[in-house]
Amino acid sequence: MEIELKKHIKADQAVEVNLVFDLSRDGLFIGEFSGRLLRVNPAFANLFGYVPEELSAASLEKGVHPDDLPALRTKWHELANGAATADLRIRARHHDDAWRTLAWNAVSIPELKLIHGRARGVAKWESEPARRTPEEQLPQEQKLESIGTLAGGIAHDFNNILAGIMASAELLKMDLLPDHPGYKYLQQIFASGNRARALVQQIRMFSQPAPGKGTQRHATAASGDGMS
Repeated sequence: MEIELKKHIKADQAVEVNLVFDLSRDGLFIGEFSGRLLRVNPAFANLFGYVPEELSAASLEKGVHPDDLPALRTKWHELANGAATADLRIRARHHDDAWRTLAWNAVSIPELKLIHGRARGVAKWESEPARRTPEEQLPQEQKLESIGTLAGGIAHDFNNILAGIMASAELLKMDLLPDHPGYKYLQQIFASGNRARALVQQIRMFSQPAPGKGTQRHATAASGDGMS
C-alpha cells in the first residue's frame, strides 16, 4: 500500500513538472552535452516559428547566426565541462527567415549529462540588417530636439515661479528673527529652493543642442531669468 502511494505521488509530481514545462511562457529546453536538443516546450519552439516536434532531436546550433556560433559553442563546452551556469545572447533564424535575438541562460546537470536552459526573445532583426540612412535617423533627431525644446520651456517657466517664491521668502526673512517659531520653516524653503534651482540648471543643460547641431533650442530658457 505504501509503495503504491509513493508511486502515485511520484507520478503526480511528474505530471506537474511536465505541465510547468509545457505551459511556461519562457522558452525552455533540455539538451545533451553533445549539443543535441532532447526536449523543448511550445514557447521555445515558437521563438523560431516551429512546433516542439520539429525541434526535438535537432542540433542546438540549428538556425544560429554564423557569427554567433563560436560564442554558443564556447558556452556549451563550458557547461559540459563543469561550469554551473552560462548566459548568452545569440541571433537565430526564424521560420520566416528573419533574425531574432535571443537571450538565454542554462544550467548544467553533470550527473545526467544534461543541460537545462531558458530562452527569451529580445528583438526582431530584419533578414538583411542594415544601418539606418540619415533620412531614417532624421525623425528620431527631430523627436529629441522637440523634447529638448519642451524641457527648455519648462525650465524657463519653472524658474520664473521659483524666482517669485524665493523673492517672497527673502522679504519674509526680513521680518523674522532667528528665534521666531516659523524661522526654521523659512530655512527649509530656502533649502528646497536651492535644490530646485540646481534642478533647473540640469534641465537647461539637457535642453541645449549638441555641439554643431545649430542654434539654441530655447533661447529664453538659456537667457537670464532673474535668478542668479
